[in-house]
Amino acid sequence: MDESKKARLMKVITCIIGIASTLLAFACDYMGGIFNAATTTLGAAAGPLVGLFFLGIFSERANKNGAFAGLAVSSFLMLILSVSNNIEKPYSRYVLPLVQNASNPTCRVFNSSSSRHSEVHISSLKHHLDPHPHLLHRPDWHYGDPSTTLFARTSPFVYAAIGVTVVCIVGYIVSLLFPQKLSEGKRRFAKGCTYSGLHLDVDKETYREMEMLEKNKNKFIAKDEQLFKFDHD
Repeated sequence: MDESKKARLMKVITCIIGIASTLLAFACDYMGGIFNAATTTLGAAAGPLVGLFFLGIFSERANKNGAFAGLAVSSFLMLILSVSNNIEKPYSRYVLPLVQNASNPTCRVFNSSSSRHSEVHISSLKHHLDPHPHLLHRPDWHYGDPSTTLFARTSPFVYAAIGVTVVCIVGYIVSLLFPQKLSEGKRRFAKGCTYSGLHLDVDKETYREMEMLEKNKNKFIAKDEQLFKFDHD
């Protein structure tokens, strides 16, 4: 692909991302606020991408097969987590616990007969008005609504860590199961791009020279095989 095609492709991708971001802004009202939507989206998107860098930097045996598999599995899992969290909203009713501050005159004890909403603490409203059926069993709202799924209750703040972990584990296992056949030059250059290969003196010029030698070697081998067949015929 030449540079002009790459530039057009990047423009198309930029337009698609811009349109998706604009549509996401209109949908924020139904997704629990811009902060929650941004947290889940960024965490779900950043985790798999950062995991690819971790896999490539710290693993010598990682290859494109493992990278594609790890990215696919991690992205699919992040999609399930983020969509479940935004649809089910397991933490929508969670508020900080009511702690009475006797030294503050503006803090009042909850009174259900009071008509002045300024005298009622927000956590009291959450726990006394419009009661949820699960409140009868006094669930711990730190862990979300018990009626929601485990995927939904997973905190968006750990999406990135989960994404990185899944990419590294799946990518490494798949790389071991489906290894690539690389020449000595490519293998040395690939190791030089990892953390354990920092001591190797490998540059682009050396890599290109090795590639040219490898290609010429393959050509000579092919010619020798043709001459051998011709002589025997």
